[in-house]
Amino acid sequence: MAWKQGDYANVRNQIQPSDVIAFSGKGSVSEVIKQATRSTVSHVGVILEPQLLIEGGPQEESSLQIMESTPRGVRIRQLSDLIKSYSGKMWWLPLSDAVREKMDLRKFHYFLLSQEHKPYDVPQAIKSALDALDDDLRLVVQR
Repeated sequence: MAWKQGDYANVRNQIQPSDVIAFSGKGSVSEVIKQATRSTVSHVGVILEPQLLIEGGPQEESSLQIMESTPRGVRIRQLSDLIKSYSGKMWWLPLSDAVREKMDLRKFHYFLLSQEHKPYDVPQAIKSALDALDDDLRLVVQR
């Protein structure tokens, strides 16, 4: 998965369902995640097929949607709205053609849709942070 850079207007027509958008947030939760995982990325989202339902109504054919897990839970938003309101950095990570050919995109998207409205998994987030710390502790103990 190679990253690409450009203005949204210039890359919008190249973004495909199942591509990944990586985020580097500026909020306190994002900063804790980035520190614990030693990453510049605080979370990721996945691009969905256009014209899926959001809040019970169809969206414009050309609108790209993204599913992401936030402290408010798993939700679907229009990518263009998210870009307008997001103050952190974002990266587009397109899937390679080889990966795309191996995937059952329909099953993947059904799985994603089944995750909508699930609450943010705080225990799993803490466990992930502890896993990263565990690696650091092993290095200290082995010295």
